[in-house]
Amino acid sequence: MDVADDPTLRALLRAARAWGVSPSTFLGAKRVTSHFYAEGNRLVRSETESQWTRDDREAALALLAWEADLCPGCGQPLTETTDPANEERYVARPPLLCHRCVATESAAKKWENHAHPGALLIPIELDET
Repeated sequence: MDVADDPTLRALLRAARAWGVSPSTFLGAKRVTSHFYAEGNRLVRSETESQWTRDDREAALALLAWEADLCPGCGQPLTETTDPANEERYVARPPLLCHRCVATESAAKKWENHAHPGALLIPIELDET
């Protein structure tokens, strides 16, 4: 299972982990409970199969291995970012400006002398006019 090349699989595994369930359960698989009876139709025991299949465990371990290879600074795979063949190949692009963050920052400056500026929640909305 190659999580490195499959961002959709990584997203699924992370979502399942965030919700605390196995990937197969996250995808809708039902757990099966088998009931075992003795003579006279007397219930002897019930066994519920594990929520985690072998594939679930392999996928979870693959995600952990992939995450362990990520640079703590940029979040990209260290096997790529530390490869000597990639030295001087990374190029910085012009930054993107988030206009909503500009509005939030501007509004916050107006309130910086408030007794509790960090506690202020400043609603920002898109002007549709």
